[in-house]
Amino acid sequence: MAYHQIRKLLKQDKNFICVNMLDSHLQNEYFIIILNKEVFEMYKDILLEIVNIGVDFFQFWKETKNLSSERRMEIWRERYVEKHREIISALNEFRFFSEEYFMQLLKSGAYAKRIKRMEHVAEGLPRKISELTFKAISNLNLEELKLTAFIIVGTFNFDGATIPYRGRGAVGLGLEVICNYPRKIISILLAHEIGHAIHLNTYCRFNKIPICIKFMDKIIYNIGRSLYLEGLAVASSMRIIPNRNENEYLFYSQEEMNWCRENRKNLISRMLKLVDLTDEDTYIKYFTGNAKPEDIPYRRIAYYVGSIVINKLLENYDLNELYKVRVEEWGKYVKKTLIELSK
Repeated sequence: MAYHQIRKLLKQDKNFICVNMLDSHLQNEYFIIILNKEVFEMYKDILLEIVNIGVDFFQFWKETKNLSSERRMEIWRERYVEKHREIISALNEFRFFSEEYFMQLLKSGAYAKRIKRMEHVAEGLPRKISELTFKAISNLNLEELKLTAFIIVGTFNFDGATIPYRGRGAVGLGLEVICNYPRKIISILLAHEIGHAIHLNTYCRFNKIPICIKFMDKIIYNIGRSLYLEGLAVASSMRIIPNRNENEYLFYSQEEMNWCRENRKNLISRMLKLVDLTDEDTYIKYFTGNAKPEDIPYRRIAYYVGSIVINKLLENYDLNELYKVRVEEWGKYVKKTLIELSK
């Protein structure tokens, strides 16, 4: 990209300089890491690009607050959605953005109640993303990392996600959702999504393929592959931010964590029966916060099973080896490990 203006020096230490730049194409603020000469050769393949399109939403909000909802929606589409169409289209591929839902959200006051918190969280995110990226480089012994992260005000469809963007995995953060999260949960969510991006980018670079919707379709709703994917993201986040309680990495309460441990054998047996399925309804019940099986009191319990599967695999492999396993083999690795764990 052609960066034409360095606007503000944010941070400098012996390892890197962080500057705020303006991109001539998007006319938007970016944060990029420029490494010192002493470490340039070691980290020359590392690039962090943080795209904060939330600033355009905040500007739209201030300038249109006295207009009708109908006129505000027109301006929102023009100044925000169309301006950032490439990013929003990438989110739309996974139903992470809904233009049709915006009017209802606007009239309900959902944004008005959170606008100040969103602005506050947005201010601190670039530095936090930079910090965790360098922790990932160090703690995961990465050979290469090229990461794009989006800070966006969406339509309450997601908190954090990793999506294909320009041929590689990019991290998206929805300010309207995460602004209500405690700081430590935002950090772990970010580490989790960075873990996804590292996994997918390492995989695709090693196997010489681009990350695209066609590739992601091999994973989505496939239970075995999703267990592998989420388990690896949890394991990565544990290394990026070590020494937290296990339940925090899984986004569980301690009560939920205790229940999963007490029902470990039953959960392993349950997922072993489901591991070969590719089914949207089953995926939603076990991997999302939108539903749950009738006989299980908590949501997203597949994260726990995915985590113990990957922890078992890490007895014989390191993370970088697991990142490179062909997607067609993920379910086989998971099934074999579940069988071992069920004995």
